[in-house]
Amino acid sequence: MPDLANFEDINKPVLMPIEDPSTGEPWVDQDGNVAALMLYSRDSKIAKEEAFRQVDESRKKNLNDESAAKTDANNRLLYAKCVHSIINIQEDGKDLESDVETVMALFKKAPWLYSQVIDFVEKRANFIKRR
Repeated sequence: MPDLANFEDINKPVLMPIEDPSTGEPWVDQDGNVAALMLYSRDSKIAKEEAFRQVDESRKKNLNDESAAKTDANNRLLYAKCVHSIINIQEDGKDLESDVETVMALFKKAPWLYSQVIDFVEKRANFIKRR
């Protein structure tokens, strides 16, 4: 009989190697270290809490017809909260912190990375692996 216990916990972050947008190959530094993000699933508790918070905020403000800009900002925030940690990415020689503000700035500077995060987070197969 199939047993759900054979699958990983959807609340555990998973490693997403970052692809160089110009080559599609892993994005590596001069020492061969692969840049990556540890990401939570769209089905994770963290993502769901943020989505519910956004819905509650909209209801409280009676924002039934949110602007496209507000919707985009909410989506970016939701995906930023799905980032558990940033691995091997620097700016001006300093490692990037893994806080939401840094991730939001990273998404703005590197929209190609934001697209990779969306694609990865939305694909359930990336997070449901057999033990």
